[in-house]
Amino acid sequence: MAINLIKNANFGKNKAGKEGSVSYTVYDSEGNTHISRTTTGVYEVVSASGLYAVSVDLPNLFSGSIVWDVDSKYALDTVDTSEQFTREMTEGRWKIDSSAKQMIFFGMDGSSELARYDLKDSAGVASVEDVFERVSGSA
Repeated sequence: MAINLIKNANFGKNKAGKEGSVSYTVYDSEGNTHISRTTTGVYEVVSASGLYAVSVDLPNLFSGSIVWDVDSKYALDTVDTSEQFTREMTEGRWKIDSSAKQMIFFGMDGSSELARYDLKDSAGVASVEDVFERVSGSA
């Protein structure tokens, strides 16, 4: 599942009204391009302000940087989905699938699957009764 973040850049009033020209690129923590340079989805938060934003979907536990640019001016922001992922896991809903013997965690929207865990008893046998541990399953 992806985590949605709203990311912002402040280029100042001298870069106001450049909505179609402001672009961003997302890099992972090793410097690899995760989202290629694009203007898609970028909007000016307040008209004529030079404040821009974009809604970005990133993988769970992603960290890296977003590099903004307009007219050879750059802005840099860090990207870390771990805090949002933790919030989604703790505030979202969960359910136990008794046939698969798994616990499924959903995001705060109640339907986006975040993670699955196999449920085991103290002998390591799949179980929904006398659950002793959870083991990372598929997500």
